[in-house]
Amino acid sequence: MHRTWSLAFALTLAGIPLAAAAPPRLSPADAEKQLAARAAEVVAVMATENNLAKLALYVHRGKGVRFSPYGRMSKKELVVQAGDLPLLWNDGRVYVWGRAIPSGNPIDLRFPEYWRRFVYGQDFAHAPQIAYNRVIDPGTLKENSADFYPGSAFVEYFFPGDTEGAGVDWEGLRLVFEREKEEWRLVAIVHVAWTP
Repeated sequence: MHRTWSLAFALTLAGIPLAAAAPPRLSPADAEKQLAARAAEVVAVMATENNLAKLALYVHRGKGVRFSPYGRMSKKELVVQAGDLPLLWNDGRVYVWGRAIPSGNPIDLRFPEYWRRFVYGQDFAHAPQIAYNRVIDPGTLKENSADFYPGSAFVEYFFPGDTEGAGVDWEGLRLVFEREKEEWRLVAIVHVAWTP
């Protein structure tokens, strides 16, 4: 009799530990049920400049929080640990936050400048549109948070463009959460806007 073994079974027999498969992404309705209250707390904290000590309480303890200036995350972006977050506002150093699209030039800014330009440039606590695990306007960049944080879920706060801006002046804030034990924790703050 011939047996067919799966690769997972063969690796288990060989004593090689297998990585747990990431849970499937939540549906928009399930993401809303699980994240609405937590995301509302986080965006309310973000509405007050320099409230980073309180924001740090929501950040993933092991992974920190990634700051992404554009809707598609990159490995070259800064990730800040929860304990370091409160220090950034008064830290006068210039950091490279990523690369500008389409020029490719480095985004060299002090944290308060980055915050005002790429994090909280609008009153997102009162955004007219909110979506859960759904991109409102994909623009030219594909949303890829699941590539960086399998099993994550996100909330997008969105200001649509006006007619004078020819549809290219929309802006959003995407908060990406991942479970840490039984609690949803912030792992990425993503600026979304039209890019050429």
